[in-house]
Amino acid sequence: SVQLTNDADGIVLADAIRIERLPAAPEIEIRGNGLVIADGDDSPSISDVTDFGVAAFTTRVFTIHNTGGDVLDISSIMTSGGDAADFVVSGAPASVPAGDSASFNVEFTASAIGLRSTTLTVNNNDPDEGVYDFLIQATGATAQIVDDGDPDFTAVGFATNTGYGFQDDV
Repeated sequence: SVQLTNDADGIVLADAIRIERLPAAPEIEIRGNGLVIADGDDSPSISDVTDFGVAAFTTRVFTIHNTGGDVLDISSIMTSGGDAADFVVSGAPASVPAGDSASFNVEFTASAIGLRSTTLTVNNNDPDEGVYDFLIQATGATAQIVDDGDPDFTAVGFATNTGYGFQDDV
Protein backbone atom coordinates (compact mmCIF):
# COMPACT_ATOMS: atom_id res chain seq x y z
CA SER A 1 0.00 0.00 0.00
CA VAL A 2 1.00 3.61 -0.53
CA GLN A 3 0.26 6.35 1.96
CA LEU A 4 0.89 10.06 1.35
CA THR A 5 0.77 12.29 4.45
CA ASN A 6 1.71 15.77 5.48
CA ASP A 7 1.67 16.07 9.25
CA ALA A 8 2.28 19.85 9.19
CA ASP A 9 -1.06 21.05 7.81
CA GLY A 10 -2.91 17.91 6.68
CA ILE A 11 -2.78 18.85 2.99
CA VAL A 12 -1.13 16.53 0.47
CA LEU A 13 -0.56 17.51 -3.14
CA ALA A 14 0.51 15.01 -5.76
CA ASP A 15 0.98 15.64 -9.45
CA ALA A 16 1.79 13.02 -12.08
CA ILE A 17 2.80 10.26 -9.72
CA ARG A 18 3.15 6.81 -11.21
CA ILE A 19 3.95 3.92 -8.95
CA GLU A 20 4.97 0.61 -10.46
CA ARG A 21 5.82 -2.56 -8.69
CA LEU A 22 9.05 -4.15 -9.88
CA PRO A 23 9.27 -7.91 -10.00
CA ALA A 24 11.19 -9.21 -6.99
CA ALA A 25 13.48 -11.25 -9.23
CA PRO A 26 16.00 -9.96 -11.79
CA GLU A 27 14.67 -9.53 -15.34
CA ILE A 28 17.10 -9.39 -18.28
CA GLU A 29 16.63 -7.40 -21.46
CA ILE A 30 19.40 -6.91 -24.02
CA ARG A 31 19.51 -4.00 -26.44
CA GLY A 32 21.61 -3.13 -29.44
CA ASN A 33 21.51 0.45 -30.71
CA GLY A 34 18.74 1.09 -28.16
CA LEU A 35 16.49 -1.61 -29.64
CA VAL A 36 15.40 -4.70 -27.71
CA ILE A 37 16.86 -7.96 -29.03
CA ALA A 38 14.45 -10.78 -28.27
CA ASP A 39 15.73 -13.86 -26.48
CA GLY A 40 16.14 -16.54 -29.15
CA ASP A 41 16.24 -14.02 -32.03
CA ASP A 42 17.60 -15.79 -35.13
CA SER A 43 17.23 -12.90 -37.62
CA PRO A 44 20.23 -10.55 -37.34
CA SER A 45 19.50 -6.93 -38.22
CA ILE A 46 21.62 -3.87 -38.97
CA SER A 47 19.21 -1.72 -36.92
CA ASP A 48 19.83 -3.54 -33.60
CA VAL A 49 23.49 -4.22 -34.54
CA THR A 50 23.11 -8.01 -34.46
CA ASP A 51 24.22 -7.79 -38.10
CA PHE A 52 27.64 -6.12 -38.02
CA GLY A 53 27.62 -5.36 -41.76
CA VAL A 54 30.61 -5.79 -44.08
CA ALA A 55 33.96 -5.50 -42.31
CA ALA A 56 37.39 -6.95 -41.76
CA PHE A 57 37.30 -5.73 -38.16
CA THR A 58 34.59 -3.92 -36.20
CA THR A 59 33.15 -3.66 -32.70
CA ARG A 60 29.51 -3.51 -31.59
CA VAL A 61 28.17 -2.53 -28.17
CA PHE A 62 25.30 -4.36 -26.49
CA THR A 63 23.58 -3.22 -23.29
CA ILE A 64 22.09 -5.50 -20.64
CA HIS A 65 19.14 -3.93 -18.81
CA ASN A 66 17.86 -5.33 -15.53
CA THR A 67 14.20 -4.33 -15.38
CA GLY A 68 13.61 -6.48 -12.30
CA GLY A 69 13.83 -5.80 -8.59
CA ASP A 70 16.93 -7.84 -7.66
CA VAL A 71 20.55 -7.96 -8.81
CA LEU A 72 21.07 -9.69 -12.17
CA ASP A 73 24.18 -11.88 -11.94
CA ILE A 74 25.99 -12.57 -15.21
CA SER A 75 27.91 -15.85 -15.06
CA SER A 76 29.23 -15.69 -18.63
CA ILE A 77 28.83 -14.06 -22.03
CA MET A 78 30.13 -16.19 -24.87
CA THR A 79 29.84 -17.08 -28.53
CA SER A 80 29.29 -20.63 -29.72
CA GLY A 81 28.72 -22.53 -32.93
CA GLY A 82 29.32 -21.46 -36.48
CA ASP A 83 32.13 -18.93 -36.71
CA ALA A 84 32.46 -18.24 -32.98
CA ALA A 85 36.21 -17.61 -33.17
CA ASP A 86 35.56 -14.51 -35.32
CA PHE A 87 33.56 -12.85 -32.51
CA VAL A 88 35.21 -11.99 -29.17
CA VAL A 89 33.36 -10.63 -26.12
CA SER A 90 35.06 -7.99 -23.96
CA GLY A 91 34.03 -5.82 -21.03
CA ALA A 92 31.40 -8.25 -19.76
CA PRO A 93 29.79 -7.14 -16.49
CA ALA A 94 29.64 -9.52 -13.52
CA SER A 95 26.27 -8.14 -12.40
CA VAL A 96 23.67 -5.47 -13.12
CA PRO A 97 21.84 -3.80 -10.21
CA ALA A 98 18.03 -3.70 -10.22
CA GLY A 99 16.74 -0.98 -12.54
CA ASP A 100 20.19 -0.39 -14.03
CA SER A 101 22.13 -1.36 -17.15
CA ALA A 102 25.66 -2.32 -18.20
CA SER A 103 27.30 -2.65 -21.59
CA PHE A 104 29.74 -5.07 -23.20
CA ASN A 105 31.51 -5.24 -26.56
CA VAL A 106 31.64 -7.87 -29.26
CA GLU A 107 34.64 -7.53 -31.55
CA PHE A 108 34.48 -9.08 -35.01
CA THR A 109 37.64 -10.02 -36.87
CA ALA A 110 37.06 -11.76 -40.18
CA SER A 111 38.96 -15.00 -40.60
CA ALA A 112 37.43 -15.47 -44.06
CA ILE A 113 35.55 -13.53 -46.70
CA GLY A 114 31.76 -13.91 -46.72
CA LEU A 115 29.00 -14.45 -44.20
CA ARG A 116 30.20 -15.28 -40.67
CA SER A 117 27.72 -16.04 -37.87
CA THR A 118 27.49 -17.42 -34.35
CA THR A 119 25.21 -17.48 -31.32
CA LEU A 120 25.81 -14.96 -28.54
CA THR A 121 24.76 -16.34 -25.14
CA VAL A 122 24.39 -14.47 -21.85
CA ASN A 123 24.14 -16.88 -18.90
CA ASN A 124 22.47 -15.21 -15.92
CA ASN A 125 20.16 -15.68 -12.93
CA ASP A 126 16.91 -14.45 -14.52
CA PRO A 127 14.35 -17.12 -13.50
CA ASP A 128 12.75 -17.43 -16.94
CA GLU A 129 15.59 -16.32 -19.27
CA GLY A 130 18.67 -17.76 -17.56
CA VAL A 131 20.16 -18.52 -20.97
CA TYR A 132 19.52 -15.43 -23.13
CA ASP A 133 20.80 -16.04 -26.64
CA PHE A 134 20.54 -14.62 -30.13
CA LEU A 135 22.26 -14.92 -33.50
CA ILE A 136 24.87 -12.38 -34.62
CA GLN A 137 26.54 -12.12 -38.00
CA ALA A 138 28.93 -10.12 -40.15
CA THR A 139 30.13 -10.32 -43.71
CA GLY A 140 33.88 -10.78 -43.67
CA ALA A 141 36.02 -8.65 -45.94
CA THR A 142 39.76 -8.38 -46.35
CA ALA A 143 41.94 -5.58 -45.11
CA GLN A 144 45.39 -4.87 -46.28
CA ILE A 145 48.13 -2.49 -45.28
CA VAL A 146 49.07 -0.10 -48.04
CA ASP A 147 52.54 1.42 -47.75
CA ASP A 148 54.77 2.54 -50.60
CA GLY A 149 57.79 2.88 -48.34
CA ASP A 150 57.53 6.59 -47.62
CA PRO A 151 58.76 7.29 -44.07
CA ASP A 152 56.03 7.36 -41.42
CA PHE A 153 53.21 6.40 -43.78
CA THR A 154 51.00 3.45 -43.07
CA ALA A 155 47.28 3.20 -43.75
CA VAL A 156 45.06 0.30 -42.86
CA GLY A 157 41.96 -0.17 -44.93
CA PHE A 158 40.44 -1.60 -48.05
CA ALA A 159 42.26 -1.03 -51.30
CA THR A 160 41.30 -2.20 -54.74
CA ASN A 161 43.05 0.54 -56.72
CA THR A 162 46.52 1.98 -56.43
CA GLY A 163 48.14 5.08 -57.79
CA TYR A 164 46.04 7.57 -55.83
CA GLY A 165 46.89 9.99 -53.06
CA PHE A 166 50.08 11.90 -52.39
CA GLN A 167 53.02 10.22 -54.18
CA ASP A 168 50.77 7.25 -55.00
CA ASP A 169 50.54 6.28 -51.31
CA VAL A 170 47.23 4.51 -51.83
